[in-house]
Amino acid sequence: MVILFFFLRIYCLLLAEATMKNLYLLLVVLVTSSLIAQENLVEITLEDKLDEPRGFCLDTRGFQHRANIQDGLQTHTCYSYQGQLAIDQAFDENLFDYGIFKLVGFEVCMSLENKVVGTNLALEDCEEVPEQSFNFGNDGTIIPLLMPNHCITAGPGPSIVGGMGMSPARHLIRSLSVEECRQDLYYRQQWKTRKKYDE
Repeated sequence: MVILFFFLRIYCLLLAEATMKNLYLLLVVLVTSSLIAQENLVEITLEDKLDEPRGFCLDTRGFQHRANIQDGLQTHTCYSYQGQLAIDQAFDENLFDYGIFKLVGFEVCMSLENKVVGTNLALEDCEEVPEQSFNFGNDGTIIPLLMPNHCITAGPGPSIVGGMGMSPARHLIRSLSVEECRQDLYYRQQWKTRKKYDE
């Protein structure tokens, strides 16, 4: 009986050690996956900074973690000047080649609200539907699959100050819509990606 107990105790200790190793390996995998995922994150910023030296980015309505996903996208001061990408502005660049604009922190994708000029851009659960397919062209334009010759366009000025004008950071906001791709609107239709603030 004593010998059986001894071997049972040894077995439990080995099992506990193996479990700890497995937990450690799982933790390493999770951390590594998280770091790899973060490497794929970019903000999408307008080439022309307009009246905002920090740049305008595709952004949710509402503030970062408290974003109102159901209210769709707008253009807003890019947060990268604060030293890192914001959760409500960080897209997975690896998916652009597939026409997908996924806001990783909220697990939602950019989606066309309607197929009419001036339509807004919604955020919906990611699905393989044409409304969520966009072409990010070499010229910086972002064109919906369902609306060829139409570009995602930052709103005209003047920009409005976010936070009811009470924030000392004075972040600026403009609307975001789908308009005809036109030379006279090009300065509000040409986008680029960046992983960090480049002034």
